[in-house]
Amino acid sequence: MRRTTLGPISSSQLNARSSLAPTASSRASYDEYHIYKPAQMRQSVGPSTANPSRRVSNSVGTSIPGSRVGRSSVSTKNIRSSVSSASRLSSGAAGGRRSSTFSAGNRASSISTRNGVRQDPRPVTDKGFVNASIHQLLEFLSAKQYDAILSSKLLKGPTKKEACNILQFLFRQIDFNYAFEGKLEEEIALFFKILRYPFPMTKTSMVTVAPHSWPPLLASITWIIELLNYDETVENANRIEEMDEENGDKAFLEYLNQAYRAFLSGEDEKYRMLEQQLANQIDSKNQIIRDEYAQLISTKEELLQSIEQAKTAKSSLPSLNVRKADYTSDLEKFKKLIAQLENLKESVLRKNDDGAVELNAKKNELVTLQNAIQSLRVKIGNQKISADDVQRMVQERHRLQELVQQTEQRQRDLQSENWRLETDLVEEMDQLEAQVKRYGQLAMQLKLLPSMAKNAHGVNYELELDMHVGKVDAAVYLSNHLRKHIRPALSNLRKNRIDRLNVALDEASQLEQETQKSGEVASIELQGVQGVEMKIRKVDDTLRREKETCDAISKQHTATTEDVELRIASILNEADLTAEELQSRQLLEEAQNRSIAMCESYENLVEKYRHGFTNALMASNSHKEEIERGVQTYATEIKDFWQFN
Repeated sequence: MRRTTLGPISSSQLNARSSLAPTASSRASYDEYHIYKPAQMRQSVGPSTANPSRRVSNSVGTSIPGSRVGRSSVSTKNIRSSVSSASRLSSGAAGGRRSSTFSAGNRASSISTRNGVRQDPRPVTDKGFVNASIHQLLEFLSAKQYDAILSSKLLKGPTKKEACNILQFLFRQIDFNYAFEGKLEEEIALFFKILRYPFPMTKTSMVTVAPHSWPPLLASITWIIELLNYDETVENANRIEEMDEENGDKAFLEYLNQAYRAFLSGEDEKYRMLEQQLANQIDSKNQIIRDEYAQLISTKEELLQSIEQAKTAKSSLPSLNVRKADYTSDLEKFKKLIAQLENLKESVLRKNDDGAVELNAKKNELVTLQNAIQSLRVKIGNQKISADDVQRMVQERHRLQELVQQTEQRQRDLQSENWRLETDLVEEMDQLEAQVKRYGQLAMQLKLLPSMAKNAHGVNYELELDMHVGKVDAAVYLSNHLRKHIRPALSNLRKNRIDRLNVALDEASQLEQETQKSGEVASIELQGVQGVEMKIRKVDDTLRREKETCDAISKQHTATTEDVELRIASILNEADLTAEELQSRQLLEEAQNRSIAMCESYENLVEKYRHGFTNALMASNSHKEEIERGVQTYATEIKDFWQFN
């Protein structure tokens, strides 16, 4: 029995969905796959294929009828296959030419015309178009991580090598294994021909990249970039569709379609099979998600461990720096030790050479002795020897063997003693070199070195010590130089220093006595200054009292003058007495003159005492400072002398 539908479905029933129904995006995908909308489909710029529909497989392995119209585009995979097959054809065969592997059914250019070649409608030589193309090229090369450094200024007039590198980089975006073979202009023209570039590309324009040939080539490069960008957009769209398929909406709608068809046709087994396939698919996706989640958790734990290790390493950085400093100091010590060992090695090698010479002499002597022994053996063989003679010879041989052993032991003891003496000699030489170095430093401080120094006086105080050069002669020369030149010169220098020290001590004692005397004089002068200050204070008091007296007298004179003026005024008012008026005016002028003279004399006296007191203080201070400077100078000289001696 065949099941039938439940009746027409209204729009409200279509909008309502249960908990098991797909989401709104699923319904949109269902409409997209089951409703044919030719007006809304994106078509290619080239001719479409003969079959307007294509078969799309769902996740359960069934086909969806009535799928969307297929999209025709220039795929990078097709171009790569065409380029890799066509660009490797040999161009050296007689009468042969490279040809494209595109068949007649491949995509044709939408720009070409039936009449053949046409002119490029783009403003190729326009400055704005060139700048825009350069900007687009720079953006593309930067996005694709081009390994050379380019700029807008460089791309306005590039060299042929730079243009070929850019074209090869773009061609490798289409064919990873592409490389120029043969003539570059033929390779480039063939590649553009394979790509169906709609405008002519002459080989002569690509021989040299000149200002007139660069804009068309730049336009063709821009065309390749647009082609690659379009192909990348198509691949991204396909990738998004595949991701939508993986999200489950499309698979669920396909399952719903097939299950509903099986339900209507009464195929329960097929329905259960579809349901089981959907469940298995969901379980497999869930398992993949669980595996990815577990992998992410393990990656997270590894990253956390790496972070902890990095923190631990950071905390141990100071200790590592300390260890590095220790290792550096040890390295310097080892370098010094290696230098010493190298010197010792050289001395040992020299001794080895001397020993080899001595060994050769001993070998020659041994050969001579062996020849003598052989001749003696011949003589002994010719002689008749008794048993007593043999016994005596055996005893003599034992005695000689013991003597040889004793001699060898003595030789080993002497070698050990020689090694010990050499070691002691090296240590003493090191100490002697240190003393010589200290001697040189002291001589530099005393200005005895070099020979033109201040205190050298033409004597060569320099000591040169090298245990490997000169040997005995150098030691004898050094001893004679010390005994005959340096030691007498140093004795004279010490004697001169002692004499100068005695003179300095005498001068210091004299200066000390003078200092004491100056101190006494200064104390006396200080007492005198204090007495002068007391006198000045007394004079100030006297002057103050006299000034007060003068002020009182002046006030009295002022009062008298006022009385006189009043009297004069009253007299003038009473009568015209000329004689009395003149007398009163004279008295007034005399009183004023006496007051002014008295004030000036007092001020001169105060200024005189103040000036004398200031001069006395300045003289005392300057004398005291001069004495202190002299004492400090002699003390410094004495200290330097004792420091150098």
